[in-house]
Amino acid sequence: MKTFLIVSTVGALALAISGLWQVLHPSYSAAQVAASIVDTWQAHAFVTVLVLAALCLCACAVVAIRVLAGQRVRHLFYIAFLSICVAFGAQLASHIALTRHVTKVTGQTFGPLYGLL
Repeated sequence: MKTFLIVSTVGALALAISGLWQVLHPSYSAAQVAASIVDTWQAHAFVTVLVLAALCLCACAVVAIRVLAGQRVRHLFYIAFLSICVAFGAQLASHIALTRHVTKVTGQTFGPLYGLL
């Protein structure tokens, strides 16, 4: 159980760094976005949905471990759950930044939750 919490923490922190990197350094230039939304925004949206779903499943597993293990893993639980929440926010922020960039370049608007729903 502790190993899963540690691996979840490290994986979530890696996803958080990746998301923040994408916010600071956009993945696609204006020319790439203008050339093809399918190859840029849609691919990014698909991967973002998968990553967010995986983070939600991981958060559920971490909560289940906390319930089953009790006080023994309390501190690791808090660290793992916080890192999962930060990763979720960073990945969502990177998708929002790309969606705004695509809207600015092409004028294309997207559905609810920046096109994720």
